[in-house]
Amino acid sequence: MKNKQKGSNAERELLFMLFNKGFAVSRVAGSGSSQLPTPDVLGFKNGKALAIECKTKKGEYLNIREEQIGELKLWEKLSGLKVYVAWRLGKDAWFFIGIDKLNKTKKAYAIKKEEIQAKGKGFDAFISDFWALLDTFKYSFYHKYILIKYIFKCGKKWHILNLKTS
Repeated sequence: MKNKQKGSNAERELLFMLFNKGFAVSRVAGSGSSQLPTPDVLGFKNGKALAIECKTKKGEYLNIREEQIGELKLWEKLSGLKVYVAWRLGKDAWFFIGIDKLNKTKKAYAIKKEEIQAKGKGFDAFISDFWALLDTFKYSFYHKYILIKYIFKCGKKWHILNLKTS
């Protein structure tokens, strides 16, 4: 099987895995050959999104061209979404890591197989951590809102008390 076909099949496999977790999914056809910066797979759920660059390379190292990482970083900046690399290490064995966690070499960005297994996340852990991160953000935002509202009410109450005493 040719590398391009193998990569496309892996992207489709990941699409179905995300779909089975309740995501609306999209594969960006031709993402590797487009002149515009795009990740391979996008997943959407409850107004939140994932952007994933898929890799299926066999061996102990994954190398990604510096130019491609630069394009993905630009995509991150323009979209406001974090891009993750998903490396398929075998049947149903996907590992995910942010592109900012890859190691810079002279001509590329790289990660060892054992490093992504140690520092990255398997599929279920990746999805679970993604939702936990969003819940933490919602929780923090909610409490900041309550705190601001509480301080405002305290300030307003104090002001009203001064008005009533006159």
